[in-house]
Amino acid sequence: MTINWGILYYALPTAVTPIAADTGWSPALITGVFSAGLLLSAFLGVPLGRLLDVRGPRALMTGGALVGVGALLLAAWSPNLLVFTLAWLLAGAAQAATLYSNSRCCSRASR
Repeated sequence: MTINWGILYYALPTAVTPIAADTGWSPALITGVFSAGLLLSAFLGVPLGRLLDVRGPRALMTGGALVGVGALLLAAWSPNLLVFTLAWLLAGAAQAATLYSNSRCCSRASR
């Protein structure tokens, strides 16, 4: 889970400046895309937390980690802002599946 935090949460904020320099996109736009992924993660957290309670973490975290790798590869090779945005929305879904301590907390609190 620590690796998932590092690559799905902390990686983009540290790379904003090089991405902006390489693409010409503003740092605000880049972090806005990241924020959209975080919002999706929040929306998916409760249903995935419930799934986690029922099925356990193994399949959910494994699948989420694989989705996260795909999302970051897509983000790295994004030819335009639309693909970059889709990649970070996909990363948001992976965050909901792998950074599960937050999902689990929310799931139990919403019952």
